[in-house]
Amino acid sequence: MNENSLDSKFINPPFWLGNRYMNSDFVFDTLIEGDCNKLARKCALLVSEKSAVPLFNPLILYGSSGLGKTHLLQAIFKNHKDKHAKKKALYLRAPDFTENLVHAIKHNLMDEFIDHTTNQDILLLDDIQYFERREKTQDIFLQIIDNLLAKGSQVVISSSILPEYLRSYNDGLLSQLLKGMLVKLEMPDSQTILEILRLKARQYSKEIPDEMLATLLSRKYDSISEVEGHLKILIADIILNE
Repeated sequence: MNENSLDSKFINPPFWLGNRYMNSDFVFDTLIEGDCNKLARKCALLVSEKSAVPLFNPLILYGSSGLGKTHLLQAIFKNHKDKHAKKKALYLRAPDFTENLVHAIKHNLMDEFIDHTTNQDILLLDDIQYFERREKTQDIFLQIIDNLLAKGSQVVISSSILPEYLRSYNDGLLSQLLKGMLVKLEMPDSQTILEILRLKARQYSKEIPDEMLATLLSRKYDSISEVEGHLKILIADIILNE
């Protein structure tokens, strides 16, 4: 089966594999760097520019929801495509991986599914914690990781849970994750949050005085997404009162 005929199977609903749900704002230039994400950003940038970096393979980015993991994975994907136009990259959310796996099993396309996912120079999987208690999915993903690492391809994975606490994972997959480069993303400090607020305000075409942005810093946040949500409320209030 040639690649074009394989891809035609994978891009027709309900079997569309990868590289969707991409946010155009999720690039390296829009990720404000702070102590909370400095190492993660540097590792991500490095693997996006290289074909594969053994020391950082697999690269595991972990931290609570809303701290920039998806932003980094999509930034890696886009930068890798820009730097290596002829190389293959695949970005998948874990639920999409599972959905497509189920479809492959149901339609006797397992060989094609595994060939397609391993015929990549870089594979990025978002939210691997979604695989908990999904033994078949874990088995297949382990096979794919093993194949990718054996041929020198880069693997990047995000998780909201530190891999060692993924209790229901099979030993083989857990071992591969723990052998990877584990990098934690944390909640930014107030100065970094202020820089994020300034950037986000500009993205919404609003120049908001720092004294107004400072009112948002008095709140306690658990994620960057929550910060952005409160900024949207502030911008909406400004627009409605103009």
